[in-house]
Amino acid sequence: MKDIDNLCAELRISEPYLTDSGFTAVVMAQLPRSRELPLWEKNLILLGATALGSAIVATQIPAGSLASALMAMTSLPGVDLHIVLTLVAQKLPIILIASAAISYILPFGAILAARRGVL
Repeated sequence: MKDIDNLCAELRISEPYLTDSGFTAVVMAQLPRSRELPLWEKNLILLGATALGSAIVATQIPAGSLASALMAMTSLPGVDLHIVLTLVAQKLPIILIASAAISYILPFGAILAARRGVL
């Protein structure tokens, strides 16, 4: 490792410095300023990418695995599949909203808090 460090040090010393007569400063002054996105836009982009990724993953889940999971529930003692499916069907909008809140809003809040230095 010392040989590589010595070689790099020799290369830095042996190469002459080229003056640019202010060329770099002139070019940098003519470049447009980069626009910083507001924090809410950064977070919205991150949330959209997360939602898109989740949708892609959801389309790849085989329907057979969901059915096998539901059938496995019938083997649990004291669980009536008909009652479980009836409750899920009745509460589906609430379940979807709650899962969206847990899956997206909670991490979004954590990212926002981390960026503001709260965490």
